[in-house]
Amino acid sequence: GKTTLINILLGLIAPDKGSVMVDNAKITGKNICSWRASIGYVPQDVFVSDDSIINNITFGRKEGEINMSVIKEVTSLAELDEFVQSTTGGYHGGLGERGSKMSGGQRQRLGIARALYNAPSAIVFDEATRALDSITERKIMDSIHNLQKNHTIIMVAHRVSTLRRCDVIYMLKNGKI
Repeated sequence: GKTTLINILLGLIAPDKGSVMVDNAKITGKNICSWRASIGYVPQDVFVSDDSIINNITFGRKEGEINMSVIKEVTSLAELDEFVQSTTGGYHGGLGERGSKMSGGQRQRLGIARALYNAPSAIVFDEATRALDSITERKIMDSIHNLQKNHTIIMVAHRVSTLRRCDVIYMLKNGKI
């Protein structure tokens, strides 16, 4: 149910019944592309390629299209600065196969920076702290909650502690909210 709900929110699948409304506007085939462009997504398991930090954040952009000031801003917002500074090569440093040179918390922060790069108005977190220890989870959640000033945050989590600072909590149980 939760994955289906996220896929509907992201515009990856259409709802069987009803519709998705954002700011009193129905999401349709005509505006779905602009809706998708306005959403950042941080999955449970952030994909990391054996490439530089820059290329892992901008994901598929050509070198001439990359805005370094935005890269620096999103790594700061995601609290990834210390990791970048400690990496040989800094922003150009490699992350290893599947992010082998990163901790779980650093991979999640990379996912946050990637989600922020396109300046979304909303960010969806799908169990973003599921595999983290409680100390790292708290740090990641502090990073996420600092984003609330400028973004709508939609979070899916099993642990109630992850949701403690949310403004509104909906519980999905047996297919019902």
